[in-house]
Amino acid sequence: MIRPHIIPGALCLWLAIATTLFGTRLAGNPPESTASQRLQLGQAAYDRGDINEALRQWQRAHELFVAQRNLRGQINVLINLGAAYQALGQQRLALQSLEEAARLADNAPDRSSLLMTRNGLGVACGCLGQFQRATPMLCDALAAARAQDDTGMVIVLSNNLGYLLAAQNKTNEAAAAFREAAHLARQSGQPLLAARACANLAAMAARDGDADNAGNHNRTALDALAAAPPGHDQALLYLRCGRTDWQRRQLTAAEHSYQRALAIAEPLNDKIAMSYALGYLGELRAAEGRRAEAMDLTRRA
Repeated sequence: MIRPHIIPGALCLWLAIATTLFGTRLAGNPPESTASQRLQLGQAAYDRGDINEALRQWQRAHELFVAQRNLRGQINVLINLGAAYQALGQQRLALQSLEEAARLADNAPDRSSLLMTRNGLGVACGCLGQFQRATPMLCDALAAARAQDDTGMVIVLSNNLGYLLAAQNKTNEAAAAFREAAHLARQSGQPLLAARACANLAAMAARDGDADNAGNHNRTALDALAAAPPGHDQALLYLRCGRTDWQRRQLTAAEHSYQRALAIAEPLNDKIAMSYALGYLGELRAAEGRRAEAMDLTRRA
């Protein structure tokens, strides 16, 4: 049973979303079909919240890419492995995977993976509180993404940089980064990415005691989430919005987000999101004085 204590940070959740692109690019290449299939199976497992299965598939894909001496395949799957380790809370293993990915990318003739590996390594350092290493890494990668007019990576990097800055209480700089990510994500029709940036703005405002702005940003995030495809990350974002409303003492709104997360997670058998949702609903019932319901939900979590 997974005990729900705290939703994984937005910083660490971003890594897997970005790496989906690589799995699909490799599909259909006959000499690498088995490794590519493993990438696809791992991504499908991640999307339904089965992180251990994703890890197993990606570890096997890595073995196959190493045997094939496929450098780009190794880099891409190491980034995915970093995402899986982060989702499981194994931050040191995530850092090891991403440092290896960055080392390979720095020496590869194909430089297309550099931004992704630097983003991943910056995320891993940030999750371990290594802000002095992480912040300049993400700033440099963001500048490079802008120079290359790579909107997708600008969105990812802006959001991750915003999270790092927020963790260092650099509120104004963090808000600017989140707003850029949200604006570009809306412009490019990526509702899940827009929702994440807005949810981060809401959480930061709630942390700083700005209940009105927290509510406004949370509602914007929820509107974007309603247009996003269902999956593990969507469920966790509903939980994140619910926690912001809980902090604002908006219990009805918080319950709605928890229930939406549960409704998404149950058909996927996403045990992680289900456990968080049930645990938070139990906490809410306890706050309402409905002790028997609270205990039942906690047992199910």
